[in-house]
Amino acid sequence: MIPLVFSHLVTIYKHVGFSSLDELSLQRIDITISSQELLDALLIALDDSNISKSGVSIRRGDPECLSLGDKVVISLSQPMKKLGLLLDSADDLLKTAIEKEPNNYYLASEQYWSGDSVAPDSVAKYRQLIEFVGLLRDLGDYYDRDSKVVVFHQGGGIKIPLLLDSIYDHGDVRGVEFYRDFIKDDVHGQQKVEILQTAIVELLRGVGKENRLRYLIQNAPLIEQSSKDSYKLFCSNFSYSKIKGEVLELKLDFSKKIHDVFASIQNQVLSIPVATIVVATQMKPISENEYQSFINFGILFGCYVFFCLIVVLLHNQWCSLKVIQGEVDRQVEKIMSEHAAVATIFEQDYNFLKKRVSKQKYVLIGVGCLVSLGLILANMLYFTIEFPAVEKPVGGIFSIISTYISGAKILLYQID
Repeated sequence: MIPLVFSHLVTIYKHVGFSSLDELSLQRIDITISSQELLDALLIALDDSNISKSGVSIRRGDPECLSLGDKVVISLSQPMKKLGLLLDSADDLLKTAIEKEPNNYYLASEQYWSGDSVAPDSVAKYRQLIEFVGLLRDLGDYYDRDSKVVVFHQGGGIKIPLLLDSIYDHGDVRGVEFYRDFIKDDVHGQQKVEILQTAIVELLRGVGKENRLRYLIQNAPLIEQSSKDSYKLFCSNFSYSKIKGEVLELKLDFSKKIHDVFASIQNQVLSIPVATIVVATQMKPISENEYQSFINFGILFGCYVFFCLIVVLLHNQWCSLKVIQGEVDRQVEKIMSEHAAVATIFEQDYNFLKKRVSKQKYVLIGVGCLVSLGLILANMLYFTIEFPAVEKPVGGIFSIISTYISGAKILLYQID
């Protein structure tokens, strides 16, 4: 004998065409064996080895001598659970199997078998609920299979019993796609789970146990909005930390570059006092030595050479500062455009770098003025020693100083 499977029973159920599991309507059912498929199904279901499993019994007719066209009276009852479930509606299916859809079941009110290719709306809603419940179980910190309760430890803890009376008493299951897409994304996966857990616990706080699952499904849009807002806040904090690291790194890098601008010429700057001492001590009156005039001229010429070299160095360093300032401005504009929401927080760091560049420029200007002043004094000392007989009115001296200051200004202007 062919083994009994649920599809054999489905053939009988669909031929009978009942729409309710009212016991009275199932005790005596008159049917006509109108097809070979129905005949085969009845013979298998009524076989002695299967009759206790099938839930099909014959009230009138000989089960061993059935043939096409025969009219018989049968009764139906629940088959063995291992074969499948005979249910009245999708609501009964929900109450019976809220964790996972059974492999085989038949809904009398829909005349639907789980193996059919097209599912009615009630079954589609049931499957959405099953998926939602599965996602909820994955989100929970613990699931008690015996009592069918999902436990969340977040925010003091909350328990959600998997209780629903009907597939229609909660509205549309709109949260399924959001939950699935939100937590299945690998980016910040753990943080997203924690965000959803917090949103669920906060929503259900104060809601009775029996109503929590239904209330959660009905208010899925609130969970979605709350989770999205929390995730945006998390991303903002994440971006802030990332940008802060970038800004601090740029700050240190540019600070070092700005510092190196002056550090690279500090030896030459330190030689200015030495040059001043040489000029002041080595320039002497001609009367002491017949070659002293050549020595004095050589010292003055060396002052001019030293002045020119310092001016070249200052010009190079000034150009370096301009390049650094341009790079700082470029980086600031880049961060402002890419992270406008948090970029203003780092305005103090940007201003710090700009002030450092300005201070270094003032230092270079100060060095240029100091060298210019030294050259002026060297010229004054030289002419005082070489031409002692020539009267030098105060106005003439100031005229010479003014001339050299003008020359220094022109050089600084050229540097800029």
